[in-house]
Amino acid sequence: MPPEQAGDYDRLKDALLKRYLLSADGFKKRFRSAKPELGETPSQFLTTLDNYLERWIELAKVTKSYEGLKTLIVQEQYLSTCPKEMAMRLKQRRPKTLTELGDVAENYVQAHATDIVFGLDPKIPKFRSTPSFPRRCYRCGQAGHVSFQCSRTRPGARVRRLTTRSTS
Repeated sequence: MPPEQAGDYDRLKDALLKRYLLSADGFKKRFRSAKPELGETPSQFLTTLDNYLERWIELAKVTKSYEGLKTLIVQEQYLSTCPKEMAMRLKQRRPKTLTELGDVAENYVQAHATDIVFGLDPKIPKFRSTPSFPRRCYRCGQAGHVSFQCSRTRPGARVRRLTTRSTS
């Protein structure tokens, strides 16, 4: 930061927050992944969660209203489900409303129509079916797809890991 800008409190604060990764995304991650520390009481942990949420809301610059919080949560969920390149582009545009987010997303999909696949990461290798080991979803129990491709979730279902069978 140039010395002439160091005297401007807001610019200095923004630079320090960026330097130490104290951003809206950083506090969102802290909020989502927080676990109680050893010896921490439930009240102390709830205060920690509350502080992380407050900082997330403040740094995301959303209004502290039902609509503002709804937009923040729906937007975060949408960005976590779309392809990474698309999510990065949408974050760069910083849409303020869900309608604006939808418009920007639609434009992106139209411009990159052949590259967008929702629900699947095109970089993940596809499983091959073999007669001795057919593809089966461990979420819903159906054959023909695997769990990360599943659109349904069976209540109380546990996701089991695939094991390889050795042929000797």
